[in-house]
Amino acid sequence: MPSSPIKKLSKVITFTPTIGTGAYSANQIVGGITKLADFFESLSGVTELMNISVSDNANQKIVGTFFFFKKKPAGTYTDGAAFSPSQADLNLIGAIVTLPAANYVSGASNAVGDIGNIRKKIQAATQTNQIPNVTDSKSGYVVFVTGGTPTYGNASALQISIGVEQDI
Repeated sequence: MPSSPIKKLSKVITFTPTIGTGAYSANQIVGGITKLADFFESLSGVTELMNISVSDNANQKIVGTFFFFKKKPAGTYTDGAAFSPSQADLNLIGAIVTLPAANYVSGASNAVGDIGNIRKKIQAATQTNQIPNVTDSKSGYVVFVTGGTPTYGNASALQISIGVEQDI
């Protein structure tokens, strides 16, 4: 019997975090924690990160790290706070992706950073196939932490897009 190919659902989740307009220090959270609704939408509860892009209207070319959580962590992750997760929250991190300075391309007064071919899989903390209509159980969460000292003059200077694939 011939086998059929695995089908994937592809989507891009885009958001504009509200960020501080003053200077950040290294290891500070940029924009707080963001809920990624329906991040774990497949029957298996596994989502694969494909790519991430950051549109930077302030041309700060922020070097930073994305921390993806399998479910909402218990800690408080607010804009400008130091990233210091508890042991329980560390155990909820399903993937880490770093955006280096070399991945940015500048325009006249802005920049775009891109990370492609990530191919990291994250397993939901809850069995998603048993609760098809409860979207919060299918949500992932992400925190972006700066590795530098950017300064933004606009609270909406960043837009982040995360491309994912999920088994159907």
